[in-house]
Order: sequence, then structure tokens, then C-alpha cells
Amino acid sequence: MPLISEDQICTRCREREFHFDCNWSLFEYSDPIKELIHQYKFRNEKNLADLIAMLLNSAGVGPCLWVPVPARQNAKRKRGWDPMELVCQVLKREYGIRTGILLMRVGNIPQKRLKYSERIENIQGKIRLRKKIDRTFIDEEIVLLDDIITTGTTLSECARVLKEAGVKKVRALTLAID
Repeated sequence: MPLISEDQICTRCREREFHFDCNWSLFEYSDPIKELIHQYKFRNEKNLADLIAMLLNSAGVGPCLWVPVPARQNAKRKRGWDPMELVCQVLKREYGIRTGILLMRVGNIPQKRLKYSERIENIQGKIRLRKKIDRTFIDEEIVLLDDIITTGTTLSECARVLKEAGVKKVRALTLAID
């Protein structure tokens, strides 16, 4: 968010604690980025994964493991694919970025339909490590990837799970902030 003071944290986030160490959002959630995300996720324009990967890669995050925030199982089943997993495939193939599908989500109530306080309760305990993963990531720095950060609760829950597994530093990178 545009900062209105010299503090490096937006006013919305100053009163909360997050499990991730920082978040970078490339854009505000407004047109044309809003339309890009809508076309990608809800109109099945899977070819937009290339553009989204290019934009995320341009952030210059540096070498570390990039991990997608998992989609809800119902959304993934209905769509037939996970948007951020697909972006990670492109990041790996086109840019040589190390990626790992480490997390899974249980429960199927969409966060976007809930109020701020309900979002926090809804996501708690719904993110888990996948059972069959390479545990060599444990001491690494990880970048969590998601399309939009609204309240930060999903990213924070993902970071909590990763840190409980032993990850030292978890940063977040999102295409947009709402």
C-alpha cells in the first residue's frame, strides 16, 4: 500500500503480528491487474501464467525456494488446476527458480467472502505440510507466492506452518495488494 508516513509498515498492518517476515506486492488490486487476475483464475486463461511469472520474477527476490500458497481443494477441483502452482512451474521452467509444492489446504470456505475477523478464524489450522515432501528445505529461506494479499491471514498461516517445520525466514511476494 502507498505509505503515508515514514514507517515501513502500512497503517492497516501496524496493529497485527504476522508470521511472515515481510511482504512485497507489485501492484495495487485495481485495473488492469484486477482484470488480469480475474481472467487467469476465473476465465481459465492459463496462458497468463507466463505473464504473471514474468512480473513476479521482476521483483528480483534472489535465490531461495519459492512456494505457492495452495488453492482451496474445491476451487482446484472445479478449475482443474492450481493457479499459483502453475505460475511456479513457469518460474522454474523459464527462469530457473527453485520451487516447491510444500503446502496443502483443507477446508473449503473461501476467504474472500468473509469479514476480517472471520478470515483469521477460518484459515487457522487449514494449512498443512504435504506428507510427501523433500525435507531439505527446512533451513532455507522461503518466498511464499500468492496472487493477492487482502488481510494477510492466509500468508501468515502458511508462514506459521513453515516456521514450525523449521524454516528460518519466510517472505511473501504477491502480485497485488487489496
